[in-house]
Amino acid sequence: MKKLIAILVFLVYLPLLSIAQKDTIQKSKIYKTWVTIGGGTEKNGILYQTKDSSVVVVPYNYRTDLQASTINKINMSFDNILSMKIRSKNSVRNGVLIGMSVGLITGVITGVVTGYAEGDDPYIPGGVILGNVFRMTAEEKAQAYGTGLGVFGAALGAGIGAAIGGSMSITIPIYFDFNKFHENRNRLKGYSYIH
Repeated sequence: MKKLIAILVFLVYLPLLSIAQKDTIQKSKIYKTWVTIGGGTEKNGILYQTKDSSVVVVPYNYRTDLQASTINKINMSFDNILSMKIRSKNSVRNGVLIGMSVGLITGVITGVVTGYAEGDDPYIPGGVILGNVFRMTAEEKAQAYGTGLGVFGAALGAGIGAAIGGSMSITIPIYFDFNKFHENRNRLKGYSYIH
């Protein structure tokens, strides 16, 4: 039982340790953006910079090297922007990790408690051999239920976390209006790679 708990604790904290190992140099956060322009057409990429009357978006494939001199910058004026939707680059991954961790822990705890609550299966004396072959102690039940419900909980939590992380975006209406753009300019600067 102690081995099972140790393995599960390791599996829960492994993703969290990998996040903690990132270099300590503070980098600007990257926000993926979808800009709806006239006619309902959508341009997407990374919100690179917010200027006085426009935003600069770069294609998403530049996300690993936003300092490159050959970067393809698209400048979009306020009078071409209907609205902007913005989401953090890692929101889906973080949602999956958090959901998986919570689901795993909840599943294991539920399984262990259920296994111990059911207790040992009774010994059936005499002729019923099959009944005794599948007889389990409370500890064996706790291990089996904890493992099964832990895996199920992790999978379910990862799915829910991905859905929640993917939907965590904000929409900023501009409506081709300079005043609307100006009202949201500081907010957009906060989401820009270059502040």
